Amino acid sequence: MKFANVRELKINSRSVLGNLKHEDVVITNRGRPVAAVIYMDADLLESYVIAHHPTLVADIGKDVQAWKKGRLRTYTLDEVRARFSDSTSPSRRRLGR
Repeated sequence: MKFANVRELKINSRSVLGNLKHEDVVITNRGRPVAAVIYMDADLLESYVIAHHPTLVADIGKDVQAWKKGRLRTYTLDEVRARFSDSTSPSRRRLGR
């Protein structure tokens, strides 16, 4: 895992981002970690969005509690895709807007 400070990212962003296929990068600001940059391609995007979807994460938490009580609910990948299909396509909006 590589570490890069904010200034290095600003000045050498092409180099920092170009190495993501080989290793993840932790971005630091004044020596403290503030972000992690990971390699992403079209194949990984859908899995990443599903795994980090707030509703799905909450549902998983509820399912863990149900499992502990002996009531387990399983989902097929098709069920997950159908439920969250509107959220898995990347938005063209810029962050912060």
